[in-house]
Amino acid sequence: MSQLSLDKTDTHEAERRILEQLWHAGRLQRHIEALERFYSTKRDEFRKLLKSKKDNDELVEIAKFLVIENVIVDQLAETLDQMKEIESEIWIQGESGNYDRDQIALQWTERYAQAWRQWRLKEYLFAIEQMESERLAQCLQYAS
Repeated sequence: MSQLSLDKTDTHEAERRILEQLWHAGRLQRHIEALERFYSTKRDEFRKLLKSKKDNDELVEIAKFLVIENVIVDQLAETLDQMKEIESEIWIQGESGNYDRDQIALQWTERYAQAWRQWRLKEYLFAIEQMESERLAQCLQYAS
């Protein structure tokens, strides 16, 4: 196995541990609520993907697919969270004497926005895995 493969495996395991810690600390609970709202607006798309009753693993995979395909689950919350990150960076830069808010915001977007989005997607996908199968089925309106 190459060093690159090992590094990716180590990174994945480290990210998984962080996500588990966030989950157990209750910091991903709001994602469950956002996912429930998201799925309530995507029922028709879900029904098209699912022709017959599937097992829980298939429900989870379809639920994940909808999130990946749509990219944004809760636009307002995600925008506010990104703004909070940018404000934090502005404060940090201000402590160093840099007060150009617009430039700092632009730099944050260029440097961190993509990684922020990827991490948020990982949080959503992890939260989907943690949802109880009945709850997931209910919010997809596929409970038996």
